[in-house]
Amino acid sequence: MEETFLTKQQIAERYQLSVKSVNTMCSAKGERSLPPFIKIGPHANSPIRFRLTEVLAWEEEQALLQRQRDAEIEQQTNLEDLLGL
Repeated sequence: MEETFLTKQQIAERYQLSVKSVNTMCSAKGERSLPPFIKIGPHANSPIRFRLTEVLAWEEEQALLQRQRDAEIEQQTNLEDLLGL
Protein backbone atom coordinates (compact mmCIF):
# COMPACT_ATOMS: atom_id res chain seq x y z
CA MET A 1 0.00 0.00 0.00
CA GLU A 2 1.39 3.37 -1.02
CA GLU A 3 1.62 5.95 1.73
CA THR A 4 0.33 9.50 1.31
CA PHE A 5 2.55 12.41 2.31
CA LEU A 6 1.62 16.06 2.85
CA THR A 7 3.82 19.06 2.17
CA LYS A 8 4.35 22.04 4.46
CA GLN A 9 1.99 23.99 2.19
CA GLN A 10 -0.74 21.36 2.65
CA ILE A 11 -0.21 21.34 6.42
CA ALA A 12 -0.42 25.15 6.46
CA GLU A 13 -3.72 25.01 4.58
CA ARG A 14 -5.06 22.19 6.79
CA TYR A 15 -4.40 24.16 10.00
CA GLN A 16 -5.01 27.63 8.55
CA LEU A 17 -1.45 28.75 9.13
CA SER A 18 1.07 30.51 6.97
CA VAL A 19 3.84 28.43 5.44
CA LYS A 20 6.25 30.68 7.34
CA SER A 21 4.62 29.63 10.63
CA VAL A 22 4.90 25.97 9.65
CA ASN A 23 8.58 26.50 8.79
CA THR A 24 9.17 28.08 12.20
CA MET A 25 7.34 25.27 13.98
CA CYS A 26 9.35 22.64 12.09
CA SER A 27 12.56 24.33 13.21
CA ALA A 28 11.61 24.48 16.90
CA LYS A 29 13.39 21.82 18.95
CA GLY A 30 11.09 19.58 20.99
CA GLU A 31 8.01 21.41 19.77
CA ARG A 32 4.83 19.37 19.34
CA SER A 33 2.70 22.04 17.69
CA LEU A 34 2.68 20.01 14.49
CA PRO A 35 2.34 16.34 13.66
CA PRO A 36 5.55 14.30 13.34
CA PHE A 37 7.39 14.84 10.08
CA ILE A 38 10.31 13.45 8.16
CA LYS A 39 13.08 15.36 6.50
CA ILE A 40 14.06 14.06 3.08
CA GLY A 41 17.79 14.65 2.91
CA PRO A 42 20.59 15.84 5.17
CA HIS A 43 20.67 19.51 4.24
CA ALA A 44 19.11 22.42 6.13
CA ASN A 45 16.81 23.14 3.21
CA SER A 46 15.90 19.49 2.52
CA PRO A 47 12.17 19.02 2.01
CA ILE A 48 9.93 18.06 4.92
CA ARG A 49 6.96 15.74 4.53
CA PHE A 50 4.18 14.65 6.86
CA ARG A 51 2.76 11.11 6.65
CA LEU A 52 -1.02 11.40 6.41
CA THR A 53 -1.47 8.45 8.80
CA GLU A 54 0.64 10.23 11.42
CA VAL A 55 -1.20 13.53 10.83
CA LEU A 56 -4.55 11.83 11.46
CA ALA A 57 -3.25 10.05 14.58
CA TRP A 58 -1.78 13.32 15.92
CA GLU A 59 -5.07 15.13 15.32
CA GLU A 60 -6.92 12.41 17.25
CA GLU A 61 -4.40 12.69 20.08
CA GLN A 62 -4.84 16.47 20.18
CA ALA A 63 -8.64 16.09 20.30
CA LEU A 64 -8.32 13.64 23.20
CA LEU A 65 -5.99 15.99 25.08
CA GLN A 66 -8.41 18.88 24.55
CA ARG A 67 -11.32 16.80 25.87
CA GLN A 68 -9.24 15.93 28.95
CA ARG A 69 -8.36 19.60 29.53
CA ASP A 70 -12.00 20.59 29.12
CA ALA A 71 -13.07 17.94 31.65
CA GLU A 72 -10.45 19.15 34.15
CA ILE A 73 -11.64 22.75 33.79
CA GLU A 74 -15.24 21.68 34.23
CA GLN A 75 -14.34 19.69 37.37
CA GLN A 76 -12.44 22.67 38.78
CA THR A 77 -15.35 25.00 38.02
CA ASN A 78 -17.83 22.59 39.64
CA LEU A 79 -15.61 22.30 42.74
CA GLU A 80 -15.31 26.09 42.99
CA ASP A 81 -19.10 26.43 42.64
CA LEU A 82 -19.61 23.79 45.33
CA LEU A 83 -17.22 25.59 47.69
CA GLY A 84 -18.69 28.99 46.86
CA LEU A 85 -15.45 30.39 45.48
